[in-house]
Amino acid sequence: RRRIHYELHAPVIVQLSFFQHFQKRDPNAFMSICHDAVSQVIAAAGEEPLRYGDMAQSMLVFQAGRCIYSSAEDEDISINSGQILAEMCLWIRWVHRGSMHTLTDCSITKVNSHKFRRIVLQSQSLDRCRDYATKLLARVQQEEISDLWTCNDIALEVFAVPTMDAKARFRHRLRRSSSDIAEMSITTTSRMRTSLWSMASTPASDATRSSRLASVTSFRRWSKGSSR
Repeated sequence: RRRIHYELHAPVIVQLSFFQHFQKRDPNAFMSICHDAVSQVIAAAGEEPLRYGDMAQSMLVFQAGRCIYSSAEDEDISINSGQILAEMCLWIRWVHRGSMHTLTDCSITKVNSHKFRRIVLQSQSLDRCRDYATKLLARVQQEEISDLWTCNDIALEVFAVPTMDAKARFRHRLRRSSSDIAEMSITTTSRMRTSLWSMASTPASDATRSSRLASVTSFRRWSKGSSR
């Protein structure tokens, strides 16, 4: 059933730029969204699938039929197939700023915001999703937008930034650790050589001088052997 839901819903929701990029970054999480968070409904003529002042629960993708979107700021807008409404509710608390009225029976795909967030929190692309939500919130606070607004440019910006996956981060840390160990070894060897030669060159009795020279000779042998 996961595969069936994926084939049914994926072509619809990838009309939003975020899902286009997210699908490539984490296909397993994307398939889970299609299976668990997406549904298709039929709204009869005269219904209001989206009502002004209500707390948004789902992002909507209009597929077929005839409907209009109206708000206090704008004239009535005819909704076309593929139009996305209330994407913001996937990321932030969003109150509808207009109403959607169906003129005929309409086919609508919904992405439930609560189920979507639950899946994203387990995603390997969680950092990018957080960055996306942060940038979206900043845009919402700066601009006066409606339910019809989408932020495709933000998705392009966030997912275009290169990042290291878990294996790459591990290899990077391993290289740094190896480099640090090598540097410590060189520093320690240098300090030991300086200390021993200093001891050997310091005035002392014949017995003490012989003991120090023996230490220097042993160290030089060990140093040559370890360099091989």
